[in-house]
Amino acid sequence: MSEQVRDVKLRSLRPTDEEAMSRYLAGLSEQTRRRFGPHAFDAATVRRLCASSVDGWLTYVAVDAADRIAAYAVVCRGCLPHEEPRFCGYGIRPQFETDYTLAPSVADAWQSRGLGDRLLRYVIDELRARDGRRVFLWGGVQAENVRARRFYQKHGFRHLGDFEHHGTNHDMVLLLNDRLMQQPDWLAHLIIYEVNPYAYTSRTRGAEERPESGTLAQLTERLPYISSTGVTAIWLAGFSEASDHHFKGITVVYACVRPDRIDPRLGTRAELQQLVRRAHELGLKVLLEVVTHGVVRDSSLTSSHPEWFAGGSWGMADYDYQHPGFREWWIQTWYDYAVGLDVDGFRLDGPNGVQTDGDVLQIWDEIVERCGRAGKAIVVMPENRAYHFQQGLQDTLYTRDPLAEFSDFPRFRCKAISNHDCNIDEPTGVSPYRLHGSRYVLAYEYLFAFNIPLLMAGEEFAAEYRPLPACRTGLFGDGQPCSWLYASWLDWRQLQSNPHAGFLEDFRRLTAVRHQNRDVVHYDRLRARACRVAVTTDRPEMPRPYLRYQQGGDAVLVVGNDREDAPLHVTLHLPLDTIWPSSPAEWRVTDLWSGESSLMSARQLQQWSIVVGPDRQSGGGVRLFRMSPRPIEHSRAPSAAGATETH
Repeated sequence: MSEQVRDVKLRSLRPTDEEAMSRYLAGLSEQTRRRFGPHAFDAATVRRLCASSVDGWLTYVAVDAADRIAAYAVVCRGCLPHEEPRFCGYGIRPQFETDYTLAPSVADAWQSRGLGDRLLRYVIDELRARDGRRVFLWGGVQAENVRARRFYQKHGFRHLGDFEHHGTNHDMVLLLNDRLMQQPDWLAHLIIYEVNPYAYTSRTRGAEERPESGTLAQLTERLPYISSTGVTAIWLAGFSEASDHHFKGITVVYACVRPDRIDPRLGTRAELQQLVRRAHELGLKVLLEVVTHGVVRDSSLTSSHPEWFAGGSWGMADYDYQHPGFREWWIQTWYDYAVGLDVDGFRLDGPNGVQTDGDVLQIWDEIVERCGRAGKAIVVMPENRAYHFQQGLQDTLYTRDPLAEFSDFPRFRCKAISNHDCNIDEPTGVSPYRLHGSRYVLAYEYLFAFNIPLLMAGEEFAAEYRPLPACRTGLFGDGQPCSWLYASWLDWRQLQSNPHAGFLEDFRRLTAVRHQNRDVVHYDRLRARACRVAVTTDRPEMPRPYLRYQQGGDAVLVVGNDREDAPLHVTLHLPLDTIWPSSPAEWRVTDLWSGESSLMSARQLQQWSIVVGPDRQSGGGVRLFRMSPRPIEHSRAPSAAGATETH
């Protein structure tokens, strides 16, 4: 931030500002006017604003040393009447007493200098001092206005949904609780590992197999193994009391009986608390499953509180999110897990029941805020809608060009390697796993790209799929044997042989390399920098190499080979001017698989031939290099060996 910006004074608009305000509005360019339109740009409006005669409006200005207005923000209580139906559609009912709608603008000459940041922080502090709860963007932000989108995301605004008005616009909201201003830093390095605890640690005793016998205590014993794989969070898809007959013929968290009670077959509340505590000791976050729509009809809740339910779906009784008694119980239930057991967040199943998505999600604002006031910041990951981020569904497994789908909006996005709903109604015979030992898919498409990776337990060692014996197709499990991924019964004996042990070793190596380079490789799309690398090759359909980089700093090069039958020979032409505008004389290039390092010149990097081994073989599928620029005064003659490397 420049000295000029620091010297600007921030204050409320005054009656004496009428002339300065008129000059400010008249001086805005046509483009800036189009993106700031909360009122008419005429003298009558200026007089009303400066006289504070617009009921429910607050106005703030940034004034430079010459007493000229350099930036301006108008705020109204609640929201505009014509925008309220949109917010109600998101499950948000704006409140005149605690909610505000904001429209800031910055004079063209002051844009991109940090003044907008200063003004927004000032206004937010003013609204917080008035006990404000939420701030909406006035008219949203235009999808094409990339700079504005990045600005609001940086300040903690969350995407609510889209509407059409002269193009696509994003509705965004900021919760004013201090703890909610920024999404947790650990989201940038999140790798999610989903566990069905009933099947994850089911034991085999001699000739007697015991499917669905896993417990929380046994899972706690497995946490050091999970941590060793390099994943950073567990999605615990089972912990609360559940039916063993309602869904697919097996015990499933989605056949919820009581979300406020631990399933006694899995253990006790104390054992869940011990699991969370041990996970945190190992650097793992814990996300609990939330069945948002309801409970099985024979739940004790339906008899003790019939007024909490309205309608049904999936053969279950659905909650009535408008009932105040239900709402308070629901908020307290998840508050107790977050604050009482130190759980880090929640994955929301759906929303997929009778209630609207907006009603189901809005209550999480209250849960997040209540946890925040208690000093516990949590993350919410819905299945079907965005909150802190949205769970990846059955995405295309790979694209051969991750940059083709890259956008800095939303700030965090999850992409599933495997989704537990894979093959949910498919007969046995086809594995629902998708990674199948591919180093290429794991590293090139997921670990080193831009989206939070999500995988199902077993992917890390290329498990051969084995279903729980009782799992059947049909809602109530009255069909034929089923190959549903959630019902995967892990056979840990597979780790005693290749290729399973070999893939687990490479899985660990790749996640370790990713974490060792987290200054460059992360999943905060707002801060991400990347570019494609031009190549010369006899395989035009090859995956496109890319660079993750810091402007003027280090970079990580990712080159993938999706072929299993042949190595990839390729000559790279690195775009050095893109990353290093004042290109240094040479670079330190480190092979992140082998650790070998050499010095290379610009000429060598623009004609650099490498070989990438075949996929699904140890050490194949991908090559990863770290590139560090070296100033000319510290350089020495480049190594001849650096011009060409093989693998």
